[in-house]
Amino acid sequence: MTKIRHADLFSSLIMIAGLFPTLAVAQEVSTFDPYAASDAQGHYLNPPLVYHREVVPQPSPVVPTPTPVRAMPETKPVPSIAPAPKPYTYTDNTRSYTYDNAPSAFTPITDRILADPTFLTMKGQVLGNTSYSYSNYATAQQSNTGEKNLNDVTRGNHVLQNIAYGLTNNLSLRASIGYTSSIYKDSFTGSSAQRVDNAGFTDPTVGATYRIIDQTQAPLLWDVSGYYTPDLFPDKTGTTDNTGTIADGRQSGELSTSISRVMKSLTVQATTGVDFLGKQKALHLGDGSSTDVRPTTDYFIGLRTQTRLTSRASIDLGSIYTMHDDEKAQNLVDGYAYVIKPGDVTDLYTSFNYHLIPNRFVATADYEHFLGGSTKYEYSQPSASNSVSWTMSNENLFLVRLHYLFF
Repeated sequence: MTKIRHADLFSSLIMIAGLFPTLAVAQEVSTFDPYAASDAQGHYLNPPLVYHREVVPQPSPVVPTPTPVRAMPETKPVPSIAPAPKPYTYTDNTRSYTYDNAPSAFTPITDRILADPTFLTMKGQVLGNTSYSYSNYATAQQSNTGEKNLNDVTRGNHVLQNIAYGLTNNLSLRASIGYTSSIYKDSFTGSSAQRVDNAGFTDPTVGATYRIIDQTQAPLLWDVSGYYTPDLFPDKTGTTDNTGTIADGRQSGELSTSISRVMKSLTVQATTGVDFLGKQKALHLGDGSSTDVRPTTDYFIGLRTQTRLTSRASIDLGSIYTMHDDEKAQNLVDGYAYVIKPGDVTDLYTSFNYHLIPNRFVATADYEHFLGGSTKYEYSQPSASNSVSWTMSNENLFLVRLHYLFF
């Protein structure tokens, strides 16, 4: 009978286990001992084989994980984009403005530029104007026959102080008072000239300006103004021996309105208004007589521009045309009544402004020329001595002014 040795059995099992690579396989290594002893039945006393069992782990098969392929985004052509325009910043003495493109000279702005015709104090601001002016007024008198018999010249030195306060951003209150010293000289035909001095304070003026429409709301500015001058100082006509006064001897008021447009380099303002002149009383120091003049009304219209040459320098040009109503007067001593028919007056002026401190301190030099029409006196009892008319009069005025603004 064939003997099945243990070694053969284990070898078979090992072969079967090799069919399962995922399992750990026990491998046996046999060593045959040819000198092992055996008993009488042929059994080996010592097994001819010595088994050394070693367990060798078999790794599981590694299935490679496929690397995901990232889909590349679809590439689209990038359109060329022109660079955005660089913002333009403009400073007009008080604050800066930024525009997408550089503004032209006619770009509207909303700022308030000191010394501009449209300037109005903001809430809490205090504006002061101090001015000195020299005037030269000349006219000639002629009789009703056209014969010139009198020339007169008045030269004056004037100081005026004005102050304004911003009650709100749209309402400004103003007050002013001045002092004038003038020399009047007249010369009759065939006689020497006479000199009369007049000096004193002008009547004070108080007023207000209200901005109905600001340029932040509309393309134009709309202002209304009102002024009142009380009859505070008497009107005294001087003589060669007595100095007269400067005051008008009447109360007066003014209402006006203006439409303006303020642009980067240009301001345009149109103005119209009416002056109310109350009853006037003048005392003649020579003979102690007095003259009463009844109330009257004047009307005016004007146009003014300012051209800004740089951020500091500007030039003003303008004109005002005033239409005078007739004035009825009476000398209270001799009882003569007469009518004064003043001619209309054209005021032409120009000024140069320079910002010493931008929008805080501005110096102005101004020249004005007044061209007046003929003024005629018509007496109720005309005679060769009192029925006279005055030829065209003219006046030149030179002025320097300082504007200063407190915040």
